[in-house]
Amino acid sequence: MKSKNAGSLIGGIISAFVAMFCGICGLVFKLIGTVFVNNPEEVHVTVNGRLLEGKEAAEAALKLGGILSTVGGIMLIIASVFLLIFLILLIVYFVRKEHA
Repeated sequence: MKSKNAGSLIGGIISAFVAMFCGICGLVFKLIGTVFVNNPEEVHVTVNGRLLEGKEAAEAALKLGGILSTVGGIMLIIASVFLLIFLILLIVYFVRKEHA
């Protein structure tokens, strides 16, 4: 008996892996961004091979921290969407399999 709805299962598995990847990257970016924003004086920033120091390094760390936090938040949202897609496709697969 061949399943006609295997695409839903495969799509669900792929979306789960995308969700896992985005979630891990988002969490790492969010944590690094938070460290940069909370401790800008203690972050050593190198730009184009030049080590920034003092106020210049703190400003660069704040800017970079804000960007990383934003990217991390967006990636966590994307991970949530793909996880939702995974659950929907999994439910569709098992409901159609049950009726077949």
